[in-house]
Amino acid sequence: MKNKIVKHFYVRETKKDRKGEAPIYLRITVNGERAEISTDRRVNPSNWDKAAERVAGRSEPARVINVALDNLASKGCNTILSDFKSVCG
Repeated sequence: MKNKIVKHFYVRETKKDRKGEAPIYLRITVNGERAEISTDRRVNPSNWDKAAERVAGRSEPARVINVALDNLASKGCNTILSDFKSVCG
């Protein structure tokens, strides 16, 4: 059986801090089972590209966050998939 994995980054605008920055979360869904984790990264919602699910622009802070998101997505999927396989066989 092939596992369907969906990754989705999003900004929780309801949790803005005093600087106006909101946390970025990663939601990974494996065969309909969801897991959400905080990325420990924050961004101004006006700089977030919802379609690309990345920080817009080519500035150094945007690049650093985007690379961190790529790394986290890769690690998160591998960890969750291995956990899913151990539980579900």
